[in-house]
Amino acid sequence: MPDPDKYERDFSFEGFQSGNPTSSQPGIRIDDELDMISAAIGGVVDAVKDVRRSDGKLPNGIVTPDTLSPALSFSVTGPTDEYVQAQLTAAAAAGFAAAFAGKLDVGAPLIELRFPSTDGVARVAKLAVDASGRFGWSDGSWTAYAPAVTAGSGAVTAATAEGRYVQRGKEVWFRIKVAIITNGSASGYLAVTLPVPPVTGDGISCVVAGRVQPAGAMLQGVIGETGTSIKIHRFDNTYPVADGQTVVISGTYEAA
Repeated sequence: MPDPDKYERDFSFEGFQSGNPTSSQPGIRIDDELDMISAAIGGVVDAVKDVRRSDGKLPNGIVTPDTLSPALSFSVTGPTDEYVQAQLTAAAAAGFAAAFAGKLDVGAPLIELRFPSTDGVARVAKLAVDASGRFGWSDGSWTAYAPAVTAGSGAVTAATAEGRYVQRGKEVWFRIKVAIITNGSASGYLAVTLPVPPVTGDGISCVVAGRVQPAGAMLQGVIGETGTSIKIHRFDNTYPVADGQTVVISGTYEAA
């Protein structure tokens, strides 16, 4: 709607009273003034309704890209090896920090956003901003963990296992290495525990890939069928390793 008109008084009642001390104020002029006041107030109310909902918030869809300050705009120019980069002005960086006041630690050149933890592991997303206004998100260091190794049947006599992972909300990225020193009676498949329990029982398994070293055979890892473990076969669904071989496998899955 157009801008509402201001109320401007059109008649001087004081001047009328001074010139006509014994006469009553003209009722028709009083009605005219009150009508103009009512119209001015109504215009303001209608204008407020255009930009404010009954709950006090902005109406849906009212903020569009062309209504934002140029200081708040950015464009992606990455990715790089470390993070996706983008252009961000100093004003926008300051505005970002202000918007997350109380949740961020601001310091050159990082803004850190801490995520709630349900497993005792602290997770921090870092926003790095350089002197040119470029920024990028980094999820911090990966965490090491010690996987347990079992088999579909039988038992592995001797093996070493190591893993690393990073979690972003419900998304878990991991990599695992299992060195089979002596396979023993193990057969069927290898089961290696994951760093964070995965979603199970929804009928949708997550499949990741790996390889056997030094043989080079491709591996498939199925997540969601064996509780908290990844189930590892060769590409042809046979047992994946023998004495002296190493399994390396990595991927991502949904945390429970």
